[in-house]
Amino acid sequence: MDFTQAKREVLTRWLALPEHERKAKTLNEVASFAMKLGQEMRFAVGEGVDRDEIINGWLQAEWRASRRKP
Repeated sequence: MDFTQAKREVLTRWLALPEHERKAKTLNEVASFAMKLGQEMRFAVGEGVDRDEIINGWLQAEWRASRRKP
């Protein structure tokens, strides 16, 4: 799986959660979800780069965006 496919899969899994469940999660719960996905998914990253950190960054960006007022 390449980097772009991995990001798409992560966001698909995140958005598959019911909206009320996504909005109820804290940042710590988002990080826990990211760690779980990091263990399940295999995609190429540079040496010394942590998959969990990359996934956590993607999910936190989505989490923050969902809380912005229009």
